[in-house]
Amino acid sequence: MARIRTFLVGLLLAGSVTSAIAQTNPPPPPAQRPPAIIISPNEIYRGPPLPPDRPDFAPRSEIAPPMESAPPLPPMSPRVGN
Repeated sequence: MARIRTFLVGLLLAGSVTSAIAQTNPPPPPAQRPPAIIISPNEIYRGPPLPPDRPDFAPRSEIAPPMESAPPLPPMSPRVGN
């Protein structure tokens, strides 16, 4: 009976210590956020910047030469076994 009483007293002390530790002060509030930047609607909807001036090359009507044919493969020998 003494062992059970000692165990229960220890359990009571551990519970009171952990509840006291859990009741700490909350952390300080975070620092204030910087002010919001307000963008005018003209800047939002203006689209991407224009590309730099470049000469406009007309498409060519060239046809590429045909590809070279692959070299012929030697005949395969029959597979024996696995």
